[in-house]
Amino acid sequence: MYLLPNQAMELLQITTRQGLHKVAVNHNITVKSQGAGKPNLYLKSDLERYKKDNAKNIEKKKTKTVIEKAEKVKKEKVQRKVKNQKLKVETKKELNLISEDENLFDDEDIIKPKLLDFSMKDLLNEIGQNEFDRVVELLKENGTYKEQDRALVLTYAVSFQNWVFATVASGQQDNTTTDSFGNLKLHPYFTVAEKCATQMTKNANMLGIGIRSRIGLEIKKEKKKGISSIINAKGDFE
Repeated sequence: MYLLPNQAMELLQITTRQGLHKVAVNHNITVKSQGAGKPNLYLKSDLERYKKDNAKNIEKKKTKTVIEKAEKVKKEKVQRKVKNQKLKVETKKELNLISEDENLFDDEDIIKPKLLDFSMKDLLNEIGQNEFDRVVELLKENGTYKEQDRALVLTYAVSFQNWVFATVASGQQDNTTTDSFGNLKLHPYFTVAEKCATQMTKNANMLGIGIRSRIGLEIKKEKKKGISSIINAKGDFE
């Protein structure tokens, strides 16, 4: 099992990335690269071995300043988690997905349907269901809907509801946040919203939603009225 840098730092009670890198280099810690732009992963068993073998030395290095800094980092991590939990609940209340007296956190708020044992309610909330119904009705009006498209429309609706939730949540935080070092960065919900928008665009192109994506599709048109129909409808203009 591999750990992210922040998890490895917490396990070893190291407060800097430089300190973690030094330990990895000097004590044969297996490091796995995830590719450019992504953090390295550290083998948990190697980290635990180092912690066990160097327990006495590690304790000696724990000055008052180091201990206080480690506690501060740990406290800030808990605070960020609580803040994100509150934001999650507040956003759901704002979108009327839960009532004002509900307070769902963590596992209580995660739907885990069994394999091949789920319904639309497990996947879509009210926002997603309304969008699903709207798109199906629109495609039927255009004469381009097939039952085989149901899963694709469902994927679009799920992306839409996630986009709405993430956009509202990100907006409440001005679309920015800070990392553990105080550096300003885009809020994770902003990134989620961006990913959802990309997925929605892909699904929309395949479904024929929008002017450009409908080019080349055979759209059902109203039949032209014949002369007899025009004569019979004459009374409508009198």
